[in-house]
Amino acid sequence: MRTISTCPVSSGSVISESFPTWSRYRYFLPLLRNRRVLEIPWGEEKSREYISGPAAEVVVAEGDIPETAGGFDAILALGCAEKKDDISRLVSDARKALGDEGFLIVTIPKGCDAIGFQEMIGSTFPWFHFFHQLATEPWDVVPGFTESGLSLVAVCSASPVEPLLVDFLKPTGIVMVCHNNHSYSNLAMRSLGHFTPEPIDVVVVDNGSTDGTREWTEKLKESFENVSIIRNEENLGFAPAVNQGMAALPGRDILLLNNDVVLTRGWLGRMLVALREDPSRGMVGPLSNHVAAPQKVDVPGYTGEMEQAQRLANQLALTRFSSGLSAPRLSGFCLLLGRKLVERVGCFDERFVPGFFEDDDYAARAQFAGFKPWVAADVFVHHYGSRTFVQTSPDPDLHRQENWTRFKEKWGVYAGLDLGEVYPFDTIPPTQFDRERDFIPLPCPVTA
Repeated sequence: MRTISTCPVSSGSVISESFPTWSRYRYFLPLLRNRRVLEIPWGEEKSREYISGPAAEVVVAEGDIPETAGGFDAILALGCAEKKDDISRLVSDARKALGDEGFLIVTIPKGCDAIGFQEMIGSTFPWFHFFHQLATEPWDVVPGFTESGLSLVAVCSASPVEPLLVDFLKPTGIVMVCHNNHSYSNLAMRSLGHFTPEPIDVVVVDNGSTDGTREWTEKLKESFENVSIIRNEENLGFAPAVNQGMAALPGRDILLLNNDVVLTRGWLGRMLVALREDPSRGMVGPLSNHVAAPQKVDVPGYTGEMEQAQRLANQLALTRFSSGLSAPRLSGFCLLLGRKLVERVGCFDERFVPGFFEDDDYAARAQFAGFKPWVAADVFVHHYGSRTFVQTSPDPDLHRQENWTRFKEKWGVYAGLDLGEVYPFDTIPPTQFDRERDFIPLPCPVTA
């Protein structure tokens, strides 16, 4: 059986501009936290700004690795050497300069003898994993070995590196809740497969659909080994269905994905990087056309046509690369939850049914637990918006008002406060994380 993750394919909107070497540093920055780092001068000045943030110390080599160098925790050589002999010498010298627990991160250019490189690495470093820089998104790096990328990146060590790379190698758990709207679900799933080269496991929760979604999910399960289905005989609402999906993905970072989105190149990779960059970021969301501020991006003339959405996503990836901002809340339409956050605060509060304010409530609990929501400003995801409520509820505003009342009651917000432009989090009286109040355990897993 296939998996639903594929490498991106070419199209008219592929970005072909060269991207600076330092862009690759961003992916590996979490590995450098509090370490003594030696940088080989293949990079650019910009790279040192990135490295000096998490690293305890950064030493820049003058030319090759000096023979007297030693005791480094990490060596970075993410620029591209021109000759195999240069890489071979670098690998040998790096082994001498690294401490017993240290590791080398090194790039080999496209067209190099990749198989020979693996053999050379293996003769010097018994433990290594490969990543590759995407040809279609030169600012992104993903796990795995491929000769179709711009270059290969190896993380090499004398000691096992799996514990170090666990967050990079484990699949992200994706939860998609569906209630009818089969055509939108199919489009969302197609974009997921087309634009997600990262390892993923997908749980589709069919929330009492009656329009052919059941048959569609059966075909998905038969065709893709990393797709599981949870079927509810009735519509339980968004929060209970999300909780079912989260419970089916233990130990994973969780990505909540509405079935009325269209994804874009590099979407998940950059959200994961944003999550890993700062341990205090527990949840990450993208920019979109149909979402509340500060995630909303207004583009004159934007109509939602798919090629237009991809062009906008590429433009933001280039012009806002690695930028973002903290926010008081994030929308649940496309929401990445770090595993540490999930273990700390649990799942969604099911009092907020059928929908609205369950994501505001989760963001509030996250912040009381010491995590900050983060908007990845270099990621754009198209969102049609409220497709389920359009079909199932004659008055979505009524549900919104009812759950606003529930939110105020739960958090002690002034009962007479009207729902408006004010952020719900800002209205909550000062409080601290209370495990009895703020932790909601995941339900028992449902057989998928």
